[in-house]
Amino acid sequence: MPYTLTLAQSGAFAQNPRFAELEGNKISLNNVLLPKEIDADSAYNPHRVRLWVIGHEFGAICAVWAGGEQDAFDEACDSGMLECLQVSEEQQNADVIGADEYAYLGNASEPHDLTHAWIAPVEWDAARDIQLIVAIVRASENQKDILE
Repeated sequence: MPYTLTLAQSGAFAQNPRFAELEGNKISLNNVLLPKEIDADSAYNPHRVRLWVIGHEFGAICAVWAGGEQDAFDEACDSGMLECLQVSEEQQNADVIGADEYAYLGNASEPHDLTHAWIAPVEWDAARDIQLIVAIVRASENQKDILE
């Protein structure tokens, strides 16, 4: 089932979309911490963990919970959701953009080309996002890894 996520973006460019549509299997439930305005009983969140959407010039790729942009990219890589941005050995050998310009992500420091990538946090509204919130809470309670 596709979910529409509203992104906290102010730019008018394609790299800064206002909305992202993702299938449930592209939304990770790795560290769900809903904001206080959605869940008043939410756990203490000193690292400001929130839901981040990662995409490229063709649209949104995935969404993961993380404390910041770098953590979000690393988590998405470790979850196998950024394979479309991963640099193959052939590309590395061709050295098209130079190895020093790749982003090395995840626990294995795999090279990724983030030239056309974008990232944005999700902006929550309880009334608008109730279907997504309920789905996240139910899936989290059932200890799912992704929103199905």
